[in-house]
Amino acid sequence: MRITRRVALCLAVAGSLGLAGCGDDANPDERSEDELNALRIRPDAPPLERTDTSFYAKKGEDREVAIYFTDGAGGRGTLLFLLRVFGNSLLARPDGTPIALGDSVLITARVVDPTRVLIDLQPDGLTFDASAPPELLLHYDEVDDDFDGDGDIDADDVLIETRLTIWRQEDPGEVFVRLPSTVNPALQGVATLLRGFSRYAISY
Repeated sequence: MRITRRVALCLAVAGSLGLAGCGDDANPDERSEDELNALRIRPDAPPLERTDTSFYAKKGEDREVAIYFTDGAGGRGTLLFLLRVFGNSLLARPDGTPIALGDSVLITARVVDPTRVLIDLQPDGLTFDASAPPELLLHYDEVDDDFDGDGDIDADDVLIETRLTIWRQEDPGEVFVRLPSTVNPALQGVATLLRGFSRYAISY
């Protein structure tokens, strides 16, 4: 299946399911950095095409940005993440100035840790229209399938995959907070809707 089709299908699943949350007392919705089980990239995974990128989101136009792995032979491989900002997503700049139709905002995406699914989106403080929030898709094609790190791939890992969610950290050192997310194991993607920018990881 082509990567573009996989992205579209995973985001469609996110929309159809309404991004329901799944926290409980045994699986709290806030965790420290040490407690977060951010998914690990396989040691033998191909390198990323790049670790940071920028683009201009424009009020009135749908735009997106993504970072991919290489395929190990000099070409493009699997997807790490995709951010889609819709034409009516942008609401106000970090200083509170309203964003008018036709205005553009520079958005930067950076891979925080190339050994884990952990990215940072900026600028902090950018606000979005609640009726059209941007969509973030994180993929785990190149992740170690031993999700719990116990040395084997078993039924526990299969169960963990169904519970994967996206977690948000406001600033380095602060707690991670679980976001309402949808996981699609068949497409190996987790999707969520964003209310603002910060750091994001896949965990369980």
